[in-house]
Amino acid sequence: MTSICLCSEHKEYSAFCELLQIVPGLEDHLMNSSEEEVIHIADLVQKGVNGAHADDTMGMKSTIIDWITPKGQSLNPHIPRNIKSGCGFYHERMGALLCLAGLDWNHSETRAKLINGKIQKTLGMGFYAVAFLLQ
Repeated sequence: MTSICLCSEHKEYSAFCELLQIVPGLEDHLMNSSEEEVIHIADLVQKGVNGAHADDTMGMKSTIIDWITPKGQSLNPHIPRNIKSGCGFYHERMGALLCLAGLDWNHSETRAKLINGKIQKTLGMGFYAVAFLLQ
């Protein structure tokens, strides 16, 4: 019987195979461990994934802050590099850059609808992934 593998499952399986190649003895350790030990190992791997994700988003946030700050000036209000609140549509400069084409960021009703999510964002996910990371 042939099993059908979903795309996400295939990605996870590929990542797992790479992990087995990168970490010597991991496969043997997993095969000879109790269920509790395997769960602990999985938790450690997930902790590493979460840490890498946090590092990536913080690095991306710093890069975006540098990119949107006019040369030789500072943003007003200031955007802390280690805090996500006050960014995205909540920040004057960032909101203006994220505002959908065809909408007027200077119109207070439009701005309020973007901030509270009442205007649907229809651009590609990559663009709004950046907005999500910064909120």
